Amino acid sequence: MPGPAVSARPARSYKAAADILSERDPVLRRLVARAGPVRVNPPTETRFAALVRAILYQRLAGAAARAIHGRLIASLGGEVTPGRFLPRSSQRLRAVGLSANKAASMRIGQRGIPAAAAPTAVRPCRRVRRGERLRPA
Repeated sequence: MPGPAVSARPARSYKAAADILSERDPVLRRLVARAGPVRVNPPTETRFAALVRAILYQRLAGAAARAIHGRLIASLGGEVTPGRFLPRSSQRLRAVGLSANKAASMRIGQRGIPAAAAPTAVRPCRRVRRGERLRPA
């Protein structure tokens, strides 16, 4: 026995998405009827600020990441923008607790990667022995 017809129309809003999902799934229909459609707050930070926060929180405990993030924001005068972040020296970033690798990732993320530099095919790699130095191809 075939299932219900599946809507192919794209959702243009969260309410439209909730309506489409409610048509397809009886459990979601009951949840949406009880709670209403999803409400999403618009972002309050810039893309760069979100990138900085995401990189900073990677592999750090929440409390440590919050403390470093707070110190970083304070050192930038409350505004996480490329114009305030990029001129900062590595020493000043280290002083607020930011590792050199995280700072480098944030700088690279801001510049972006030109489309021409993006890999188009995966090349096979050989296994690297511990202690072996890598050389550019």
